[in-house]
Amino acid sequence: MEVDGKRWWPSSGGDFKSSPLTARLLYGDSVLAIRASSGSDRIYLSIRDGNTITIKNYVLSDTLSRGYYDKSIASDEFETDTNHTGIVSIKEINKSKKTITGTFHFKARNSTTGKVVDITNGSFNTTYVEY
Repeated sequence: MEVDGKRWWPSSGGDFKSSPLTARLLYGDSVLAIRASSGSDRIYLSIRDGNTITIKNYVLSDTLSRGYYDKSIASDEFETDTNHTGIVSIKEINKSKKTITGTFHFKARNSTTGKVVDITNGSFNTTYVEY
């Protein structure tokens, strides 16, 4: 994936105890939460469906589903809103293996500075945990 045109890859930063990519299905499979980190920078995807998360496209905006990017500096937090949106495309969900695959892209805005970050070419193919 890329953040403002620069390659970005989840990494534990040498900490063998941390996982650079996590996925969780919550609330009867109606919410998908994905977190990726590289050092202290993080990308979050939160997808909410009125029913069950399925194979389809979900719009990231400021309502049910959102995209976030947090840089290592605490004041550099970006999130999608009505003018800065994106798409998460769920390509495959394997309930028996508990795996999920998809792609995503979004623009997110820092509400304090007005700066916009562009997340492109994102993808995931990972196991998930149900809560």
